[in-house]
Amino acid sequence: MLIAVATENNKVAEHFGHCDQFTLYNLETGEYSTLANPEHQPGMLPGYLRQNGVDVIIAGGMGERAKLLFNELNIEVYVGIASDIESAVETYKAGRLNSKDVFCQHDDHNHDCNHERG
Repeated sequence: MLIAVATENNKVAEHFGHCDQFTLYNLETGEYSTLANPEHQPGMLPGYLRQNGVDVIIAGGMGERAKLLFNELNIEVYVGIASDIESAVETYKAGRLNSKDVFCQHDDHNHDCNHERG
């Protein structure tokens, strides 16, 4: 199983589509790696991550359309996460990671989301 954490400055990125990169964690091997975030194109990232073997996405927030696309590809979505990467992964592994349903409600993807996260 492969977990992707939307990453910015070594923390969970506020908006998955605009993150610097994805930190990947292989649950079977316990190894971390990174995957570049290609230029943001609405609707493209769920397929890109699935092609790279991702089963779970962890992010601060994302659009509702992205969540639907991830769900169609059977990728678990966890949003509303505000922590460092390792803490997010360890909390997921312990079965205690709770998605807070933080979804953008707009079509303009050239913005700073400033989501309320707990």
